[in-house]
Amino acid sequence: ESKTKKNTKWIVLDGIVDAEWIESMNTVMDDNKMLTLVSNERIPLTSSMRMIFEISHLKNASPATVSRAGVVFINESDLGWGPFKDKWLASRSDEKERTMLDNLFDRFVPTVFEQYHTNTKLRPVVSVMDINIVQTICFLMEGILNENKGLSRLPNFPEVIERYFAFAVIWAFGGPLSSDGRVDSRAAFSSWWRKEFAHVKMSDNLTVFDYFLDAQDYEWKPWSDLVSPYVHDSDEQLSSVTVPTADTVRMTQLMNFFVDNGKAVMLVGTAGTGKTNLIMSKLRTFKSDSILYRVIAFNAR
Repeated sequence: ESKTKKNTKWIVLDGIVDAEWIESMNTVMDDNKMLTLVSNERIPLTSSMRMIFEISHLKNASPATVSRAGVVFINESDLGWGPFKDKWLASRSDEKERTMLDNLFDRFVPTVFEQYHTNTKLRPVVSVMDINIVQTICFLMEGILNENKGLSRLPNFPEVIERYFAFAVIWAFGGPLSSDGRVDSRAAFSSWWRKEFAHVKMSDNLTVFDYFLDAQDYEWKPWSDLVSPYVHDSDEQLSSVTVPTADTVRMTQLMNFFVDNGKAVMLVGTAGTGKTNLIMSKLRTFKSDSILYRVIAFNAR
């Protein structure tokens, strides 16, 4: 079909350039457009086929590879997170909702980013790019709004949507922060947040990470209120038992906002912190006739 039609076929390779296989791509990118396999089999690319490599760096690429491709470097600050935010807002059908969310992005996100990049006490467990944080805000809000439909019809809609947005911003920025060791980054973030956004009223007894927004009265309440008493099931295997705590309830609810809307989740923590147990508990809630899952264990060694 590509030989007879003039429409262009694009092959997009997204990932890190590997030192071994990238050399075999040299003949593909030159005038021959021929891929030679280890078995000496040759696969030609037609004149209408084009290739795009979307990579983070060129550390493993040789000069021969680089010289065969046109290189376009895009810095994180060139486009920024604005286009993604605008695209996500455009996907929301409620105009009143879009207007409020756009205003909330302008009021909260730039201020928090400035503090996030300058405060040395805010140390994330893993490095997170700005666009990833904004994606998390959007995906969290998407999960919240899908779970609480019709918020725009509430008489106090501006106050409610602001509280939900504050919840999403707190976890998008504070979720990757460490709370272990000599520097408690989450406590430092919580202290700064209370001073900077004093109008977001929460009790001073706990950190901002210890509260959720109750869907009944839209007031801030501690996660411990959602912890139900543990009832032992003698038929259940001990390895699959989860005793509810404020932490497990909190992580499960946050995971639900993502997973139930088809978004990926990554849990980071040392061995024995309950990551596998939380994930398996969520997977067991899926109906087998609609969702199938497979567990694959990886060893970092």
